[in-house]
Amino acid sequence: MNTYQPRTEDMQFVLSRVLNAHTQLKALPAFAEVDANLMQQVLDEAGKFVSEVIAPLNRDGDEIGAQWKDGAVTMPPGFKKAYQSFCTVHTNASSTTPVMNSKRNTSTKWPAANGWPRCA
Repeated sequence: MNTYQPRTEDMQFVLSRVLNAHTQLKALPAFAEVDANLMQQVLDEAGKFVSEVIAPLNRDGDEIGAQWKDGAVTMPPGFKKAYQSFCTVHTNASSTTPVMNSKRNTSTKWPAANGWPRCA
């Protein structure tokens, strides 16, 4: 079993110390509530999704692979459900909505964490 775990502390360092992202985002009205703690929560949730949902699929992805038959592609077991889960998270945080709602929803699409599914 794959035990990939994204290094959220590295991403948080870059976002906070190098880019000063929370200050930059606060300047935009839609992101006025963003702070370092919220950014960490989002990164933690993205990391959890990748380590618990995406990474375990790697073995079947390598061993079974995508199959082409009669003009249709069939993905290995688990890929469809993982993709649907990924889309649900992204749909809840589309680019037309603020990064969080009043309940500080951490199921959001952060570009910083968007590459992790490809890394797992």
